[in-house]
Amino acid sequence: MKMWQLYRTYRLPGVGWWILGALGVASASLFAAIGVYVGVWARAVVSHILLIGGVGALWLGARLFFGEGVDKRHYVLYGLLLIGSTCSFYWLWAVNPMYQARLALDSILLLIISLAISQSYFASMIKHRAVVITGVLYSLFALANGFRCVNIILFPKMDSYFLSGIGAIVLTFIMAPVLVVALASKVLIIREKVRLSAEDEQ
Repeated sequence: MKMWQLYRTYRLPGVGWWILGALGVASASLFAAIGVYVGVWARAVVSHILLIGGVGALWLGARLFFGEGVDKRHYVLYGLLLIGSTCSFYWLWAVNPMYQARLALDSILLLIISLAISQSYFASMIKHRAVVITGVLYSLFALANGFRCVNIILFPKMDSYFLSGIGAIVLTFIMAPVLVVALASKVLIIREKVRLSAEDEQ
């Protein structure tokens, strides 16, 4: 809500994508949580689309916000990533069901996108500790997904649909608060950029 208020007031580039990304990640969690009520399709495929699309939107937002530039190639890459991962996920869900492979696919994609996001923060010209902290959090998110993927491959829990080894379960619970804190810290970063913009205008 606070991010939306700041966006409406200052219209900084990239913040709209951040809001879209946050909504996507939140909606993915919601669909996964209420899958028993809305069906397996929502719990599996729709939540995957929202999660990858949401984190991808956070990446575009970071590039725009920090002035790295976003052109047609980035939007095409975002679209191809979303379409390609959705097709792969659907294949592993409906055509050749492999639950462990779907978990590993999500982990690998989140690892790659999170590293790209953290790179934007570390390369930023805004020297504020909230920027550094957020970059570190996204790096931890990427690291958690890397460990989660390795754990799924080495210690699969084939007899349980929702579990994939104790390590993967623990890392899943770690990822959620890390991502929430990273999103919340964006409010501090937006305020810092507004302050710097105001100083430049004076």
